[in-house]
Amino acid sequence: MLSGASTRRCSEIVEVVVLRFASKASNDKMKESLLAKLASAVANLYASVQTALTGESGGPGELAKHFKGSSWPGEAAQEVFNFRSIAHVHAANGLEEVKSGREEAKGMKKGQELGHLYSASSMLEQACKLKLNNTKEKELKAKITSMQALIAKAKKENDVSDAEAEKVVAM
Repeated sequence: MLSGASTRRCSEIVEVVVLRFASKASNDKMKESLLAKLASAVANLYASVQTALTGESGGPGELAKHFKGSSWPGEAAQEVFNFRSIAHVHAANGLEEVKSGREEAKGMKKGQELGHLYSASSMLEQACKLKLNNTKEKELKAKITSMQALIAKAKKENDVSDAEAEKVVAM
């Protein structure tokens, strides 16, 4: 089994690589839809790591034996939920990039945006339910609060759009 210091160091390296990549993608002004796909791919990679760490794909493998009793499988699961949430947020933001002048399309986009934001919030809540009591959990709880504010804002915008559409229909 790897020592606690070794696993922490490996975790720190992974975190730095992911943060550098995310920062570069943001600085390069990548489209939200592409960022959503990248975040989804990172979530899938973490899911593969989690499977390898737990040995869920057909019994305990060699790697799973070394991580038995460690917090790594749970932390990998936490990152799966975190990056799925990030993917949904970018997908919601990407809907604004789609150009369309039709009112029906605007209403549909707002509904899709709300759906992505609710999914993102759900992913964060699932990550917190793992109860790992690590520093990441505090960060995720703060993200849930921010997500609730985004949902409230999107709902308000949706209500305003609905009211405007009703005025047009009444004329």
